[in-house]
Amino acid sequence: MSNILMANSLSSVLVFPRYQGFLNSSQKVGSKYTTDTGAYFNYTWVIKERVKFTVSYVNSSFRSVVNDWWENNTDLIWIPTDVTSGSFNVRLVNKTAPISKLSEPYDKRFEGIIELGSF
Repeated sequence: MSNILMANSLSSVLVFPRYQGFLNSSQKVGSKYTTDTGAYFNYTWVIKERVKFTVSYVNSSFRSVVNDWWENNTDLIWIPTDVTSGSFNVRLVNKTAPISKLSEPYDKRFEGIIELGSF
């Protein structure tokens, strides 16, 4: 994955994640049901996709935009630039602030893990 554009209606950021830290996962939301006669039904309502990647050496404005999106639970558009399938509606689903550590040895560059989830 070369770079990713994340945007809402007011701002956007271009992300250059580390490729080796890129993880994809999905979760099916649905139910399974067996009737008294033995018929089996499997209902799938939605498949939630998750993407997790690491960013390093980002400046404070990038950090504040991304952490603000996380804090306000902002709906985002995620556009992977090397994928032809278009864009995806996502939210930041990190449990803590996505970009919260200083990148050593710099005192004005930050790093963190960005976790996006579809809805």
